[in-house]
Amino acid sequence: LLSNKARVVLIEDEIDVRQRLARTIEAAERLELAGAAGTVSEGRRLLERTLPEGLLVDLGLPDGRGAELIRAALDLRPDARGMRTLE
Repeated sequence: LLSNKARVVLIEDEIDVRQRLARTIEAAERLELAGAAGTVSEGRRLLERTLPEGLLVDLGLPDGRGAELIRAALDLRPDARGMRTLE
């Protein structure tokens, strides 16, 4: 069976925020959490492994800027949608 849910990757360094957002994504009828990470480097590996349709990313991460991940996601998956940023 093919899922009609959009797979989303979550990148957030604050674990409590990441867990809360992950639960929200998992509860959403049309979304599926493809994975979560806390740094740019972890996020890049996750993006390459999962090729998600959407990305929810914190702009300020310990090892770089979330904007790098948005560019990487669009390079890997130009048809990606639902890009959002957290501050």
